[in-house]
Amino acid sequence: MVGGRRLLDALDVPRAALVGLSHGGRIAVDAALAAPARCWALVGVASGLSGHDVDVYSAEQDAAYEEAAAAGDLDGAMAVDFEVWAPLGADELIHELWRATPDADPLPPGVEPRRTVSPAAPRLAELAVPALMLTARHDPPGFREIGPLVAREAPDARSVEVDSDHYLTLREPELVTRLLADFLAAAAPHE
Repeated sequence: MVGGRRLLDALDVPRAALVGLSHGGRIAVDAALAAPARCWALVGVASGLSGHDVDVYSAEQDAAYEEAAAAGDLDGAMAVDFEVWAPLGADELIHELWRATPDADPLPPGVEPRRTVSPAAPRLAELAVPALMLTARHDPPGFREIGPLVAREAPDARSVEVDSDHYLTLREPELVTRLLADFLAAAAPHE
């Protein structure tokens, strides 16, 4: 959370609620464990979790994706991704978002990710803030395990399953907004 602490310092924000979607959820959990004094609540939306890495693509899907990508066939690569992450179907907005970020890489070219010093999964009992994990019912199996795992292991965490695939913020925006708003209002510090 080194960069996150610098941002909070620059904005003169002593503590924040961390909310992350997918890989951003993984980062938020890591940050809440790394700097608990800077965090007052945590929300993971279809979240990843360091130390709970799973292969969501079958060998066939990996091969099909690589073949399509190597051939410059973005539609073919997109179809493989949607098979995994959007089994409920993909409308034009989802197609447009995918085309804008076909590699789904959260880092700029040439930047290597910081490796988590200590993966979060075995440390969830140390999570010192209220946490809400929104789990997408139609996410790949390994991802569906994360919310319930955090709720079981962390002292003040709960998991809510949403009838969606990984695109739950697009499919259920009102429900996700209400769940976040209610949770954050209840967890807000009274200072």
